[in-house]
Amino acid sequence: MKDVTPKDGDPFLSCTIAALNGPVDEPEYRYFDTIVATPEAEHLVRRCIQAIEGNRKVLISFKLNDMKIDPYIRTKGERAGEPGANLESTLVHIGLIKIDGVQVYPTSQAKAEPPQAEDALAPEAEDVADTAAEQPAESAEREPEAQVEEQEPALADPF
Repeated sequence: MKDVTPKDGDPFLSCTIAALNGPVDEPEYRYFDTIVATPEAEHLVRRCIQAIEGNRKVLISFKLNDMKIDPYIRTKGERAGEPGANLESTLVHIGLIKIDGVQVYPTSQAKAEPPQAEDALAPEAEDVADTAAEQPAESAEREPEAQVEEQEPALADPF
């Protein structure tokens, strides 16, 4: 992570994300060079700095936007002269943060609060599993089956 101050532009926070890909027992990493695009994401990234500098395991769920590839030719090392590429994107959202396996964002208190926006995202599968485990199993009453009348589809009026 680093703060970048361009000569002719606004300063911004930049970070590289090593995204896990593939099976849990044989993960591969995909590296994304990102610009943190929202104040909320910037605040959450800055909360992780101390853990990252302490070599703790930091896991996030995130959303990227405006993905592009930056091709280059390697100039150093045993692979000099070979083509390479960087994946570049903007980090627009962080939905979950775990440090050393312990969830630190969202907190359990934040989970209990109702969503503020009508178009809020559905809860993650992990959240659903947690709440389902906490609630006792109850048998649901079935509604009586009703006869459904078949109707002809309505015809659209001509313009």
